[in-house]
Amino acid sequence: MAIKRHTDGKRWQVDYYTPDGKRKRPIFGTKSEAKAFEADMESRKRGGIYVDPSKAKGVTVDSLYALWTKRLQTKGARGTRPVSPDTLKTYDVIFRCWVRPHWEYRPLASITRAEVEEWLATLRMADGSPGTDSAKSKALKQLSRMLDFAVSEGILSFNPARDRAGRVIPTPTVTPSRTQVRLTMRQLVRLADATGEYRLFVLFTGLTGLRWGEATTIRRKHLDFGERPTVAVEAGVAKNNEARIVPIPSHVAELLEAKTQTLEAEAYAFASPRGNRLNKSNFSNRIYADAGERAGNAVAALHARLAITGESRRIQDGTGFRLVALYGERTEAAVKAFQTTEGLEVTGVVTRPVWAALGLTVYSPMTLGLGDSDFIPPTFHNLRHTAVSLAISAGANIKVVQRIAGHKSATMTLDVYGDLFEDDLNESAARLDVQLREVLGLGSGAAIAQSLDAVA
Repeated sequence: MAIKRHTDGKRWQVDYYTPDGKRKRPIFGTKSEAKAFEADMESRKRGGIYVDPSKAKGVTVDSLYALWTKRLQTKGARGTRPVSPDTLKTYDVIFRCWVRPHWEYRPLASITRAEVEEWLATLRMADGSPGTDSAKSKALKQLSRMLDFAVSEGILSFNPARDRAGRVIPTPTVTPSRTQVRLTMRQLVRLADATGEYRLFVLFTGLTGLRWGEATTIRRKHLDFGERPTVAVEAGVAKNNEARIVPIPSHVAELLEAKTQTLEAEAYAFASPRGNRLNKSNFSNRIYADAGERAGNAVAALHARLAITGESRRIQDGTGFRLVALYGERTEAAVKAFQTTEGLEVTGVVTRPVWAALGLTVYSPMTLGLGDSDFIPPTFHNLRHTAVSLAISAGANIKVVQRIAGHKSATMTLDVYGDLFEDDLNESAARLDVQLREVLGLGSGAAIAQSLDAVA
């Protein structure tokens, strides 16, 4: 190899031969770029991983995207199974919004790390405002994945969105903008009631932890209604490509068995009115979003109709907090007074007759009582977090929670849901203290243990 100044006197040229004897003379703007290219070519030739740079000259970012998505549709990123249509839609939105406007017709061979960094720094949102940290992270991750694919296909010798050590260009740490909503059992039932004919579907998902792609592909043959009801998740639909058996609470299993008893083995357990697999967008837009809003704000609606300033409680919302309506003693007193005035049974609990008398029949399926509170309308994926949270609060050990979550290891489960075990840690210390006091004769360990059991 040799580096010399180009005939124009401004640029630099690397003169070398490929392993098959072809002469190449690429041109660079600076001598340092030429030297870096020379060193990289020498290293790759010695390591037997040489890729002819000219291959990337005829491939643009737009055509690479078409090749990459075709691969995802047929084999998936890892070659194990195709990605879901929803995932492809997400990739398409990212590409159209942030990648294509800058890179569409650019040959891969002309992309440099410096230009990728400049693109990220100047990224804009659709309204022209500066790109958010989240947008930059998503855009870079997708471009880097596409370029990794080009390397694996022998189109590029290295990914210009990474350094020579393979490290991707750093982007700002993205702080989740939305709280991972975890419902209580009463809140889950309230949400399920609000979805009407899909009540069982929401209960099932909120108690088994199945993802959308898993829950909507469950067929009658996957359900076992024996002494210990379970649902089988096939490897082909599981995110980690591993089959698993998940327990179903008996009451939900009874309802599900009655619902599916006349279905054929291959029929979907939860289907559209025509018997097809549920469409996520249709379900969310037509059913779930509205149900979440109504269920999540039912106590506030009650306060407004009773014309009272009811109690509230503070909950986390993203990086901040918000106040939500609480069904406290003041609310209960107002409900009892209303029931007395209307000649209804005085229970302090809001059921269908109370909603009807209030003129709020849209809330009729839901029951509200002392201790209930409003909540942030959950995404469908939040039902998965709810299932794990409820399992932990019910005393399930980490291996059971791992099975419900469908994680490859208990370590992954602890990384994702470790905060939910904090109360267990405190209770464990308290129980150890009870035993120690009994052995040392420092107090009535039995009495303390009974009080702990009562709290649990």
